Amino acid sequence: MKTLKRMLAVMLAVVMMMGLGVTSMARETTYTVKIYLQTATRNASGVVTGTDKLNSGNPVTVTVNAGTTYADAIDQACATSGSGISNAVWTGTTDKYLDSLKVGKAVKTNNGEYPDANTYIGESWMYFNGEPSAMPADINSYPNVVLSKAIVNGNVSFTLSFESMTYTW
Repeated sequence: MKTLKRMLAVMLAVVMMMGLGVTSMARETTYTVKIYLQTATRNASGVVTGTDKLNSGNPVTVTVNAGTTYADAIDQACATSGSGISNAVWTGTTDKYLDSLKVGKAVKTNNGEYPDANTYIGESWMYFNGEPSAMPADINSYPNVVLSKAIVNGNVSFTLSFESMTYTW
């Protein structure tokens, strides 16, 4: 009986040591996020009439933990010295929208007006997944998830596009 108790005690100790070893080896998964920046102009038909790459066309790159939102990745990039972007301003509480961002020395802030009940004329920050060459052809093809709810599940690239547009519905 004593031998059985000793064997059980040793086996329990081994199991506990293995459990602690596996737990201590677990690491937070991190991913690389590349944020491209551009300006774009759309005509009254929604057709892109011009684009200009910002930050010399170079993406701002940050490493984030899995489950981070795109908005958090932008904030992290803004807090990184020399990233090329800073001073992100957000509107909203649950759903946050990018209202303003400093790119280099220029601050780009959403502004616009509704000259009538069915028209918007202005500039605003938009985003889409991928590099600038993946820009949606029409404004209804952008992601329907706000930056504060878009989750990083792997290495990802997305483009922040400051767009001038006339939108009529």
